[in-house]
Amino acid sequence: GVVCQPFGRTRDGRETHFGVNHLGHFFLAHALLDEIVRTAASSGAQGRIVLVTSGAHHFTYRVRRGVPRPSRGIDFANLDEPVGYDAGRAYAQSKLAVALHASELDARLRGAGVNVAAFAADPGMMGAELRHAMRFPGGGLLFALAEGRVTRDARRAAATVVWCAAADRRRLAAPGAAGSWSRGATNYYADCAPRKPSLPARDPRLARRLWEESERLLGMPRGAAKPAARNDNVVPDGNGTFAGEPPR
Repeated sequence: GVVCQPFGRTRDGRETHFGVNHLGHFFLAHALLDEIVRTAASSGAQGRIVLVTSGAHHFTYRVRRGVPRPSRGIDFANLDEPVGYDAGRAYAQSKLAVALHASELDARLRGAGVNVAAFAADPGMMGAELRHAMRFPGGGLLFALAEGRVTRDARRAAATVVWCAAADRRRLAAPGAAGSWSRGATNYYADCAPRKPSLPARDPRLARRLWEESERLLGMPRGAAKPAARNDNVVPDGNGTFAGEPPR
């Protein structure tokens, strides 16, 4: 992933944060999903897809400089444009996209009835995020004082990611689930516990639109990314793959 970089574009012409932090992982999940579903079906163990987001997703674009209309959190009209660009907001936008992708992916997996779940894991504040937030006079000194106190080393940052990937289902219980694992209550985790993400991250319409826009930006036919939406009537076939979807 990339964190708080100056404006740039990937070789595909996508803004760097959005292309690397979201679109690359969106396509990777699509490409690997059939194998994950097959493995889960043959082993009996639940398949897990863990996407790494960030608490920074709360600070995505709201009103972008030079843009007359506010966004809902994902500025679809200016995704690849330098107008009003802010490195911190662009990073936050990409991490909101990760959280929305995890939410929509998990909903589609539930709709398909497969033994695979998707999670958004927040590893906590990393040094690069904090350093960018403190780019003001005296910020370097404050960063030196704060580093290690509010930031996390790799071991602590990895804990929630590993938890989501390996914890027993019962230990992934969401609030109000009465000790049982409740898919759909939340799939956003931080500090090895379920947490409530931002309001845009909980918007199913925004998640669906992001999914469709991601397909378009990757040059995929609409509805091609796996799994298809529940109303597309696509279910796993006997081989553990998703029958009826456009071939890739």
